[in-house]
Amino acid sequence: MPNLQTLHGLPRTVSVLWAFALSVVLSFAVVGRAVAHPHVWIYTSVSVPVVNQKIDRIHTKWNFDEMYGASLIAEADEDASGKLEPYEVQKLFATTLANTAEILPFMYFNIGGKKVDSVKFENFKAWIDDDGSLFYSFDAMLPESYDAVGKHKIGFFDPTQYMAFEQDLNITFTGEGASMCTSELETEESISLSFNLAHPEIYTVVCSAKK
Repeated sequence: MPNLQTLHGLPRTVSVLWAFALSVVLSFAVVGRAVAHPHVWIYTSVSVPVVNQKIDRIHTKWNFDEMYGASLIAEADEDASGKLEPYEVQKLFATTLANTAEILPFMYFNIGGKKVDSVKFENFKAWIDDDGSLFYSFDAMLPESYDAVGKHKIGFFDPTQYMAFEQDLNITFTGEGASMCTSELETEESISLSFNLAHPEIYTVVCSAKK
């Protein structure tokens, strides 16, 4: 039998495997801490217009946490007036929502069983509230008008868990078909985050045909 080199009293092959296993455990520990401690909080409200029994957009309002919002305001409020001028709002849009490829991963829209892979942002607004909070609102325009009747999934989450989207308990429905729809915020077990250590919360929307 070959004479294996030893490291701290263990055969070298066993020592290497042990070191690899320890590195995996430590990696999961780091991931676990990241999941438990997001760096940015975005308080999210969602409303969905239902017109002619169709859905063509998801209206969204974001309220950024105090620290992150203050850092964005310091950069965006170029004249330090305490409010955002139209040109400053345009610059914010250009640096945040103009590149849909960067924003879409934070949004999950499944309408009637169809995963939405492209959106266009319109009606962007940004403002500083009386208490100094920063707000965004915008319409995520869907690539087509979808039938409202059926089951849909709508939600916001960061796959890296760096940002936490704190969503309202329910979606607000507007338009003449608002009474058709209900929503419930629930954990979506089919989507895994951070090596299956977490699952996002997604709205389940059910719309029934008008009688």
